Amino acid sequence: MKTNLISKLNEEEKMLLLEALFNQGYAKEIVGSELSDIEKSDFAAGEEKYRSLSKLFDRL
Repeated sequence: MKTNLISKLNEEEKMLLLEALFNQGYAKEIVGSELSDIEKSDFAAGEEKYRSLSKLFDRL
């Protein structure tokens, strides 16, 4: 994750980005892609993140 980019965005910009992702229907697709990337790489290193993303995916 590009945390340096995230820190450059103000709260309004973060909310606009999230709103756009949801409005365009990409939020679930992006979370699913992130899950797939974790599965293909070192799963053990990203296991906790994987669990959290899985719960988020189910909620979306």
